[in-house]
Amino acid sequence: MIHKFSKPMLVAFAALSTITPAQAEEANNWYFSGALGLTITQDADYEASPLTGDFELDNALNISVALGRQITDHILGELELSHRKADMDSLTVDGVGSAEVGGDLTTTALMLNGYVDLMPEKSFTPYLSAGLGIARHDSEVSGGGITVSGDDTVFAYQLGAGVNYDMASRTELFGGYRYFGTSDADFDTLEAEYGAHELRVGVRYKF
Repeated sequence: MIHKFSKPMLVAFAALSTITPAQAEEANNWYFSGALGLTITQDADYEASPLTGDFELDNALNISVALGRQITDHILGELELSHRKADMDSLTVDGVGSAEVGGDLTTTALMLNGYVDLMPEKSFTPYLSAGLGIARHDSEVSGGGITVSGDDTVFAYQLGAGVNYDMASRTELFGGYRYFGTSDADFDTLEAEYGAHELRVGVRYKF
């Protein structure tokens, strides 16, 4: 398969090499960003036949990096890698009660995101965002009659809003909210849902 893509890639790199710095700044506007934030993980409903209930997950830090491009004055597109880890303290078994557990849920996601800047001519620019991708959940939980140790890769999505602030000609600060969710993860003996509210701040550098 490599030979099918090598020629177009060489042509693309050759074309990029002919662009002057001024043209690159105007036409390409590639950027790199990094962000840090708080993940407020929702309680996760689970099914471990014949048991059902929900896990209580603690809040956690999230971290992300992204490579993207300013496509138009209003639209940005990027590829983002993010990571968060939530500890589990307790679970509830429907019809039985709650029990303390020990364990955690680690979630790493690769997302293709789009951003719409609503007022790009202003120093403060509100934005809307959406993204699709995949997430890998790794879980280790023991307690309450349930033991889970496994991983699953599932569909992921995000929707958000926030604001950008132009610090300099090539540097922006951004901050906002997004809802990050995935399809149900299957850990062999247990199936669980996942959803989280995330607050994030970061820096975007254009090159």
